[in-house]
Amino acid sequence: MSQAVQVPPEFQETEEMEEWEKKLENQREDILIPQGVISDYFRWKTFMEDEVEFWEVGGTWHTKPHCARVLLLSLLIGNEYHLPKKEINALAMASVFHDSRRKTEWYDVSHGQRAADYYREYCGTHPLPFDERTYLVMAGHDRKDEEWEAKIREELPDDRYVVFLYRIFKDADALDRFRLGKGGLDVNYIRTLKAKTMVLFAKHIWLATPEKVFEEQADRRRDRRRRARAVK
Repeated sequence: MSQAVQVPPEFQETEEMEEWEKKLENQREDILIPQGVISDYFRWKTFMEDEVEFWEVGGTWHTKPHCARVLLLSLLIGNEYHLPKKEINALAMASVFHDSRRKTEWYDVSHGQRAADYYREYCGTHPLPFDERTYLVMAGHDRKDEEWEAKIREELPDDRYVVFLYRIFKDADALDRFRLGKGGLDVNYIRTLKAKTMVLFAKHIWLATPEKVFEEQADRRRDRRRRARAVK
């Protein structure tokens, strides 16, 4: 298991464990998704579809639909922590590139490094800003936490967000493990409190797709407006 998250004070997990357990028991599938998150999702998903080339590995576990779900989860967790826009974008870039250079659907240590190198090469020839945090988060997402967090701290000792970004991203990736079948996700290995409350939601977006979830949310909003007008 990971050590306590080392992040700026404003992002420290301050709730007691019993509060977390209550949230986990009462979590819902229909988390309210802010419009800004939806807009960012479509922006980065379109970028991925148009610009990011994935190696063909002959399966469905690590394709663009998986990366799209990780994108939405990364954006949501980042939004829950009120991260600055630059950090949100760092998570988004990691999401859309992270599985693009897999050689197999199975155990493939170093696919993160290959994807990070591809991201760096892409930024060198296209108008996408290179963020070293994105590079490091992506390069180590298939490595053990303790090992890679030590490397991150060594590489960027003065960056106050990078370790937290790493943990958020790995949680977003892990939350999509429902696609791997029964036992694919062990919630005990989720690192951040906000991610722990999104387990049922993550399963829902895997079953329904993010776009369908957006439609369901829009339908609920329309129903609420109709009911409100009827009361008046």
